[in-house]
Amino acid sequence: MSNIQATLRALVGRVHSLTELSAHTNELLYAVTPSNKYVTAIMLDIDINTGKVRFVNAGHTSCLLLRADGEAVWLCATGTPLGMLPGMSYEEQSFELLPGDLIALFSDGVTEAQDEDENEYSEERVAEFIRTIAGESLDNIVDKVFEEIDRFAGSAPQYDDITLFIIKRKA
Repeated sequence: MSNIQATLRALVGRVHSLTELSAHTNELLYAVTPSNKYVTAIMLDIDINTGKVRFVNAGHTSCLLLRADGEAVWLCATGTPLGMLPGMSYEEQSFELLPGDLIALFSDGVTEAQDEDENEYSEERVAEFIRTIAGESLDNIVDKVFEEIDRFAGSAPQYDDITLFIIKRKA
């Protein structure tokens, strides 16, 4: 984790695109980490005035873009995890975050949380549940998603981190 933080601190401001940032980060991590270590990441650049979002998804779990009208759009990986292979390139994608739209970024521990019968929580459940509470405050959304995952999992132990980050453009 300290390698990725130091690498990003060194590169931010020196490179001018997310694709360049991803490629340089990949090369530096590949050079300094063991071959069995790598990092999945999502890099976002949000223009708060226009709502334009540019992103690179380096092998991370898909992110949810939930439109104000309830449409769910999945932002899928555009490249391999950082530090896994040398010479990788990353595709930058973009979209407009409209008033009332929400982005949910989360670890695979959210979608892969299991109940007592080993059923996974799934992307579909994430989208459907967040859709029902999207009008609430960001803190409430995060708290309620964690509560819902706990309810779903019941007494089943979870072995992965469960991390969630919500971004919402005000209406």
